[in-house]
Amino acid sequence: DEKSRLLESLENNARMKESNLNSLRKAVDEQSSIVHKLRSSEASQKATIRSLEEKIEKNSRCHEEALSKMQKEVERMKSHQDKNEVDFAAEREKLRAALDEKSRLLESLENNARMKESNLNSLRKAVDEQSSIVHKLRSSEASQKATIRSLEEKIE
Repeated sequence: DEKSRLLESLENNARMKESNLNSLRKAVDEQSSIVHKLRSSEASQKATIRSLEEKIEKNSRCHEEALSKMQKEVERMKSHQDKNEVDFAAEREKLRAALDEKSRLLESLENNARMKESNLNSLRKAVDEQSSIVHKLRSSEASQKATIRSLEEKIE
């Protein structure tokens, strides 16, 4: 009977150990499944990260190229602006020189106009003086003619 109990106890122990082993195997299988899912998820996440990194690199290159083009355009525009400023300054100097020349010409014309006005006034004065002389001469002529008639009348 003692042996039976020992045997039964051993069998119970063996069953419990077998049950524990089965539980452990099941837990290991579940953990293996979880590990497999995590590795699969990790691989998927790594692929997503690589894809995002590639997109970031591509975007970065595109932005760098766009920035480089914009910087070149800015430099070209600055150069063009500098050239325009130089051209504008040269044109402004030409216009100033032309304006100065026209101012000198205008001053010369004004001086000529004053001289002509002065000459005209002198001519008017001379004409007035000549008219006065002509008037005096006519008056003198008329007086001499009257004297001549008077003398002729006396002679006759």
